[in-house]
Amino acid sequence: MPERPSLELYMCVSLSVVTGGGTPEDVCRVFLLDRGQCPDNGVCTVVDGTPSCFPAQVDDGEKLVLGLAIGIPLFFLACLALVLCALLLYRRRMQKHADNSSSFTERYAVRIV
Repeated sequence: MPERPSLELYMCVSLSVVTGGGTPEDVCRVFLLDRGQCPDNGVCTVVDGTPSCFPAQVDDGEKLVLGLAIGIPLFFLACLALVLCALLLYRRRMQKHADNSSSFTERYAVRIV
């Protein structure tokens, strides 16, 4: 019976990058080549000579524009809905009042000759 080849597993272990005084851009470039891209569109930053991935900072101006772009139309839609509800309620009351007054005159109509 032929002998089966042995199956060997190799595990790749991430090693720390030791810097020798390079620029932070070079250190991050080597770090990203070793690890791949940072998760969730993170940014490589060198802190005390050690490269690390940090979440990308979102500009506060974008949050303000997005909040106003959603909030202002939503405010006007809510005001429009409130005005329409008030108008419908007013019409119902006026119609009910008109129906009540006409039935009163029909019931107690007096003919003056």
